[in-house]
Amino acid sequence: MSNLYLCGFMGCGKTTIGQAFAKKQGRKYLDLDRLIVQRQGRTIPEIFAREGEEGFRAIEQQTLLSTQEYKGAVISTGGGILTKRENGGICNRLGVLVFLDLPFEDCYQRIQGDTNRPLVMQNTEEQLQALFDRRRTVYLEESGLVLDAKGSVQQIVARLEQALKHHG
Repeated sequence: MSNLYLCGFMGCGKTTIGQAFAKKQGRKYLDLDRLIVQRQGRTIPEIFAREGEEGFRAIEQQTLLSTQEYKGAVISTGGGILTKRENGGICNRLGVLVFLDLPFEDCYQRIQGDTNRPLVMQNTEEQLQALFDRRRTVYLEESGLVLDAKGSVQQIVARLEQALKHHG
């Protein structure tokens, strides 16, 4: 069984949907950001402060590559995972990359004021909207599946199950 990688903008529901889907399917769930924090012994904001975004992205990619040791896991990635385009290829090689597509307004409502998200704290709503627009294009290009992420957790999980059946 292949790993399932969930991508999308901050606040699109990667963690919530990933946990619910993994539980329903009896699969292991991993959050890539939590794995980074666990292995580095530092928070994401601390890594950003010390290493900068580029340093964080290198650590993120190493951690992503390490997920090949799992089989059939559901893995939520960070919102900027595709900042390094080759990460899309890694996800698709190790499993299926699924883009949880949710409008910016919904994402922003969930993330505004979140002090654990360095990019939210460093940017205005307009800057985040521009970042969303750039990233959405990449999510669409790199993902094996695109899933409408509006609705209840149960509806989205059911949609994901259907999409994966048709995906093969």
